[in-house]
Amino acid sequence: MNIAYALAGEGRGHTTRAIGLADRLIEAGHNVQFFTCGDAVDLLEKRYGAEAVTYLETPRFVLGKRGISYLGTAYVTAKFIKGHRNRVKDCIKQLQYYQPDALISDFEPTFARAAKKFDIPIISFNSQRFSLDTKLADRLSISQRVRLFPVRLLCKIFTPKPALSVISKGFNLEPKNDHVHLVGPMLRPQFFPGAWQPQGTHAVAYMRKSVLCHFDAIV
Repeated sequence: MNIAYALAGEGRGHTTRAIGLADRLIEAGHNVQFFTCGDAVDLLEKRYGAEAVTYLETPRFVLGKRGISYLGTAYVTAKFIKGHRNRVKDCIKQLQYYQPDALISDFEPTFARAAKKFDIPIISFNSQRFSLDTKLADRLSISQRVRLFPVRLLCKIFTPKPALSVISKGFNLEPKNDHVHLVGPMLRPQFFPGAWQPQGTHAVAYMRKSVLCHFDAIV
């Protein structure tokens, strides 16, 4: 199968997840063409070659001295929305050339619109749709629901009705529908249990600030 895989280019989390899935798809005999931008391009080109990556602009955050710049992010988002219709048209032309059998979308808004021109399924594969596709509401406080609302909204906007929703998240939650599947975190083979061989005296881990209050218990 020819698989077109669009992913958010912000940071490296989406790219790491894409590599974990794409390696398995390629091993199974499928062809994968990536559509992305930003930090993802360099990593994917180094691993799969420049010909396997097609540029596709995705929404991004603007960072300032104190973290995310909301004004800057709002400005670039407005520019993104303004040019989105032409972006979808260009993407449709690229997909017509590539002739995919399936589309995979990881938290980006273009493939779902382009898919309307093709009689092929679109698969949502990300870690964000747990907020939308699982029976989570009764476990959350009002403040937690408020904080989660922007993520839920973006999921609905980006890929409103995927044929399949695959959620890479380490939560034990009940799916809302039969087309929703939780698969846990995507790990590279070298980090499977029993496979990791540490070297040196330090380990580097990706960590959010919210984890720091539990750091003593973790270590």
